[in-house]
Amino acid sequence: MPPVSESGGRSRMNIYFLDYPITYTGEQLRPHWILKTTNITGDALVAFHGPCQVKTEALVDLHDQANKAFIYSESMVHLIGEWFQSDLETTVLKQRLLVATVGEIIREKSNYVPRRRGNDLYIDNRKLTVSVATISPVSTLLHLGINISDKNTPVPTIGLENLRICQFEITNLLLERFKKECEDIAISRAKVRSVA
Repeated sequence: MPPVSESGGRSRMNIYFLDYPITYTGEQLRPHWILKTTNITGDALVAFHGPCQVKTEALVDLHDQANKAFIYSESMVHLIGEWFQSDLETTVLKQRLLVATVGEIIREKSNYVPRRRGNDLYIDNRKLTVSVATISPVSTLLHLGINISDKNTPVPTIGLENLRICQFEITNLLLERFKKECEDIAISRAKVRSVA
């Protein structure tokens, strides 16, 4: 009998780290932005660093838009994810898994224990992340921003600089760990027998 191969059930999850700064404005949260920016086709999670300037009218969250909120940060780690065979609920679950993974890494790399409230992380009631998931005609998408700087934000925030965590280290670790989570989920789905 041939040995069991774990790669057979593995779904391809592309990851990529853009090594130049980009200002996140909400325009990046659209179908095929990853393909046009990186030439990667298919499901992917892409990271970059840069400021965040999302005006009220560009917000995807309708509650935030109704409250005339806006998002600003001088410096963030940004992650854009796109999936072509997921419904929105599945992508919201992936979003929360990604946020929870950030929390795990923060605990490992510092003396701080973030608290997750929905799809955001807080330390001492200061906001560490922003995140949203949405749907397009061809895919589902998410954005996660992790504060590097806490300066001049519209709400009380905390950043990786405050935690003394290297932005490059956490970005690479998060990409690799989330890729493994997605691949492990695909294996778990494929390796079980039906009970019917």
